[in-house]
Amino acid sequence: MPLHAFGLREHIRELGGRMNCELAFGFATDDAGALVVAEGAPRVRFFEVSFEVGDDVGETTFSFNQWAFEFMRAEWLGIGATSLDATFDRIDAMSDVAFARMLEAVLADTASTRDAPDVEHWAVYDPDAGRWVGAPVCVPVRALTLH
Repeated sequence: MPLHAFGLREHIRELGGRMNCELAFGFATDDAGALVVAEGAPRVRFFEVSFEVGDDVGETTFSFNQWAFEFMRAEWLGIGATSLDATFDRIDAMSDVAFARMLEAVLADTASTRDAPDVEHWAVYDPDAGRWVGAPVCVPVRALTLH
C-alpha cells in the first residue's frame, strides 16, 4: 500500500491520538559486518519520535526535529561513510531500475546472521564507496531525547 493511501492521521487517532515513529538510519550488524536479521526482519539503528494529533486538527504535517538529522549526519561521517545528504540525493536521483539493480547486487553480496551480537555494531551502505561502512555503537540512540 502506498504511504499516501494510508490514513496516518486516522491511524494515530485510533491509537488514542499518539503514535511512536522509528526513523531508521542504519542497520545492526555483528562485529564481522553481517546484518542482524532476527525474527524475519533486519534490526535497525533508529530514533523513536512521538507524534500527537488532537481530534480538532484537520490537515497534519509530520516533521522531525532538525537535531535528529544533524546527529545522523555526524554518525554517518563518524563511521567513514560519505555525506548522509549526498547519499540520499544520489539514491533519490536513481531510476527505479538502477535502484533495484543496486539493491539486488548489495544484498547478494551481504552476509546475514540470526544471532544477536553481544556488542552492537551498525552499518550503512555507501553507494559512492560501493561498500558497507560500519563501526561499534558509541551512543545508544534510543536513550537520546529529541524533544
